[in-house]
Amino acid sequence: MSDQQIIDWLHGLPLACRVIISVLGTKPKGHMSEWSFYSFDKKGFSFQNWLDENAPGYIVLERPTFDFTPVPVEICQQILSDVQKYESNFGYIPVIMDSGGVGRTGQVCRWMKAVERSDS
Repeated sequence: MSDQQIIDWLHGLPLACRVIISVLGTKPKGHMSEWSFYSFDKKGFSFQNWLDENAPGYIVLERPTFDFTPVPVEICQQILSDVQKYESNFGYIPVIMDSGGVGRTGQVCRWMKAVERSDS
């Protein structure tokens, strides 16, 4: 994933989506960090550090999981709490991200009984 692809993805988000909840963690058996696919990880930066320098104004909440593994209920509960907090206190609509965008994100959204909206 190139830096420009990340910038393009961010620019495609609605303005209210300033909070990014990451469920990135490790690949199966814990051998490889999913952050290693990004340039900033190779430089020793966190995603938050990289955003602060390249696309300020975003908040990253890391809720690490394991790819191809069910998301623990505790993580789902924490993410639901995050969503409620940022939506009610700041009017932000958090975006949940994983490596493919459907597996773990889908699990969390189904657990929260989230409804997809494509009108915003």
